Amino acid sequence: MEKNENQLVFFNNNAQKVCNNVNEQRSIWPPKVEDKKMLNEFLENRMFVSNRNDTITKIEEDMKNYLGTKYFSFFDSGASSLLAALIACDVTYGDEVIVPAWTFAAPAFQVLRLGAIPIFAEVKQDTYNIDEEDVIKQLKKFRKVKAIIAVHMQGYPSNLKCLREIADEFNIKLIEDCAQAFGAKVNNQYVGTYGDVGCFSFMSVKQLATCGELGGICSNNLDMFNKANSVKTYAQKIVEGDPKFYYNSFTYGYNCKPSPLNCIFLKYQLEHFSETINKIQKNAEKITRFLTENTDFLIPPKVESRFEHVYHLYRISCNTSNLNIRNTGRFRETIMKVLEKEGLTTRLYQTHPVYKQAIFQQIFSNKLYPWLFNEDYIKLYKENYSDYSHIQTLDVIDNTFAIGDISAAPFYLMNDEVVDLYIKGFKKVIENIDRIIEYCNSSDEYKSPYTEIPKLSDTKEIFI
Repeated sequence: MEKNENQLVFFNNNAQKVCNNVNEQRSIWPPKVEDKKMLNEFLENRMFVSNRNDTITKIEEDMKNYLGTKYFSFFDSGASSLLAALIACDVTYGDEVIVPAWTFAAPAFQVLRLGAIPIFAEVKQDTYNIDEEDVIKQLKKFRKVKAIIAVHMQGYPSNLKCLREIADEFNIKLIEDCAQAFGAKVNNQYVGTYGDVGCFSFMSVKQLATCGELGGICSNNLDMFNKANSVKTYAQKIVEGDPKFYYNSFTYGYNCKPSPLNCIFLKYQLEHFSETINKIQKNAEKITRFLTENTDFLIPPKVESRFEHVYHLYRISCNTSNLNIRNTGRFRETIMKVLEKEGLTTRLYQTHPVYKQAIFQQIFSNKLYPWLFNEDYIKLYKENYSDYSHIQTLDVIDNTFAIGDISAAPFYLMNDEVVDLYIKGFKKVIENIDRIIEYCNSSDEYKSPYTEIPKLSDTKEIFI
């Protein structure tokens, strides 16, 4: 800690902090299932196997109808759904797949799992989603790209219209990773339904959450859906509309079948989803309205016309263009310290670009699988996995932060009182901005998060 850090305390001994610890007041998540009838019936009928399970089929119908897609199928996890989508897109050894440089690692890991090669595209500094212009740049540079994975970061949709046009122009597939964005929309159409395949995670901290691990895929393409769906049963063919179960492996597959219990738990959450997400959005918009009306140095999440945000995280960008501050990263770090002293937790969430992970950095050592499939491209791959190719991505890590520090925003945005506490904390920051500027400029000491030991997240040890 720096010697002058006590300057960051904006109250005297007779005053109170905003709160002692905001985590003591955050909501439980997922919301409790009040009606246990569905769960008890499941235990009584003992339909514990997911193959040809009528209960799961009915819930899949509910999901299909909710999303407005032709086909939907549950998987055991979001990662498995991504793997199945890649297989359905015919991604294999030596192929390339464009993924965002800043996201959870699952998309790039599943690409690597197939012996394919992740190509990392920049993310945009205002939406934190994949940069369409950089996608085009990578497509012109790399010649074996089979698909783009568009991750809707932290609940906000990527520019799907543009990405769909790019995919069609270059004759490649578009996979949507909706793990953090179930319920988000563009032009009143749900994310997941623009791409060739949409992939979802419903694990217990997501917007639509179950009581464990659960994933799913949707598609309007029957052939791709059948191919992806068969992956989860050791490639024992599953054909939409065909009641037969082909007890034979037609290609290489996996055991990615969902838990019936998790599907049943999810059904209850789906029935109440609109009410739940409306409350999250209302509280997020309350914070946004306060920040927009009272400051230009804390920028709330961007929401473009015809786009709908579901706020898996509520991320704030620091803008020091109108402040006399030498380093925006130090300013961001200071704001987080100030809020912490007021009892309000914040986090970075993704502390490093995905390409910084050791498994991807091995390209710089003698462990070159799978990059050696395209040995002539090694120089290009190394450039793509270097910081100087991702200035925008590093800027996002340096200059933004999210409210809360334990898991996702619903823990905080479901509670009106907690939202008011954060607004009270931001008000203190605004009232004391001159002291914050003075503190920031008192030293040039600043260490970017991504210069430390590479890790994906600042999630605490208890995953709740």
